[in-house]
Amino acid sequence: MLYGVHDDAIAVYRYYAEASLAGEPPVYEELYDIQDDPGELQNVIDDPIHAATLQRLKVAWKQKLTEARGTGSPKVLRYTADSEEDYKSK
Repeated sequence: MLYGVHDDAIAVYRYYAEASLAGEPPVYEELYDIQDDPGELQNVIDDPIHAATLQRLKVAWKQKLTEARGTGSPKVLRYTADSEEDYKSK
């Protein structure tokens, strides 16, 4: 599952192997300077010039995800043979 947040100049994408419903860390992250690289071809995630912006966007991303996730059990589950039974037991 891919989640993204952005401001007018920067976009950050975070990819999860399963889903972020349990709050697991991303498998990888991407950060693009969309003013200088509108095609999003050069990942600048490790560029120290963008460190403060990255941190600000991570905070915004976490707030949005927390708001979307809520405080109860998730209403949408990744379907597996055990997921329906696990959901009923909660």
